[in-house]
Amino acid sequence: MLLRFAIKTSFLIFLACIALVLLSIRGEYDNRVVSEFLAIDPGCEQPCWLGIQPGVTGVNQTVRLLKVNPWVENVQTSFNFDLLIGQPINGYITWNWTVPELQRLMPGGGWIDITRSRVRAIRLVTTAKFGDLWLLLGQPDEGSLRPSGAFGEIYAVHLAVYRERGLMLRSLVPYPVKVYPYWQGQVEIFIQADIARDTRYRQPCWLAC
Repeated sequence: MLLRFAIKTSFLIFLACIALVLLSIRGEYDNRVVSEFLAIDPGCEQPCWLGIQPGVTGVNQTVRLLKVNPWVENVQTSFNFDLLIGQPINGYITWNWTVPELQRLMPGGGWIDITRSRVRAIRLVTTAKFGDLWLLLGQPDEGSLRPSGAFGEIYAVHLAVYRERGLMLRSLVPYPVKVYPYWQGQVEIFIQADIARDTRYRQPCWLAC
């Protein structure tokens, strides 16, 4: 009886902690910019962003789409060329933002990886928190949370995948993982067609497991 009461109490405390964290996230961050930025274009098969489809869109079309977009400026390219066909093969495209909200959300601009003359992946380093994107996108389909040997297992790499959108979120979380850093981890956004399969997404368990 006492054990059942303790488990029930722990679970209620756990839910209260989650509620407080989510409320603090909602209160300090306006995710309307992120919502518009990641909005699904019904006329473009997913994965797709600003009309650019990883695995489909070629280099020249990608550069044109970026240069005519009012959000984007200072588009830069760096490619290895195939001299036989006169086309860029591998490389990358970078840019900056014209919109102050996007400059704050992604102060480093954006990055597109080019492989075999087509877009392989779009990478956006953001100041958005994982909790913000959870509230916007819902629970991920797949993902993992594993200590990273590259960081001496001081940090865990948190991956959250939204398969149908070709969207992967990546954040570094201090390890062992605690509630607040888990939700507040700053997110890198990857949009790509070749996201590796991972396990079904499971949240960490802190109290009532």
